[in-house]
Amino acid sequence: MVFIHIGKTAGTSLRNTLIDSFGSDACSPPFVQTYMTADEAARLEKYPIVCGHISRVDQKRWFPARDVLVTLRDPIDRGLSFLHYVRALPAESSQVAADAQQLSMLDLIETEEAQRNLNNTMVRQLGGHMLDPADHLDAMFEAAKETLKGALWVGRQERFQADLGRLSAVLGVTLKPQLANITQGRVPRERDDADVIRRITELAEYDLELWSWAESLFEH
Repeated sequence: MVFIHIGKTAGTSLRNTLIDSFGSDACSPPFVQTYMTADEAARLEKYPIVCGHISRVDQKRWFPARDVLVTLRDPIDRGLSFLHYVRALPAESSQVAADAQQLSMLDLIETEEAQRNLNNTMVRQLGGHMLDPADHLDAMFEAAKETLKGALWVGRQERFQADLGRLSAVLGVTLKPQLANITQGRVPRERDDADVIRRITELAEYDLELWSWAESLFEH
């Protein structure tokens, strides 16, 4: 299988859950947002489950015969979670963490790293490559829908444990949720700054449409 890990969608929890059930040798080490090379794909091929921030382009190129797992999340909550997450990181851990300590939330949103993680990220990652510019979003949106329709399993951060029950049934094994990477001290969404939410909403126009479309499928 290939687990397409979209940031801040309970991806680390899913990977830990899979490791708990199938062992550490079954899941690949997580990898960062990158254009995958042939050498890297060859290194990952030995793992039964490839886990990481892989995009559709690389999944189709290097692992076309593998079943796909995906987790999603309400795009507004996902955006807010990303911002609070990087603010909780030590400033020396990365440039975006350093920016998060110095900038307001609104200014942080406009940085390159934040844009990569907030600008219709689900559509870009599931419909193309998340490191590509946010161009041709109409085509990426249709491709993202095809990724979800063809996936072995799609889960939601908001219903992680319930959706994990469906994956257990598909795989024929009881998966016990191993929750991880939860930002401490997170304020409720309704207490976040309205201007921050408005800007995230602007940047997530296609993600919001994809989320609504996916939710309609879950209802059926």
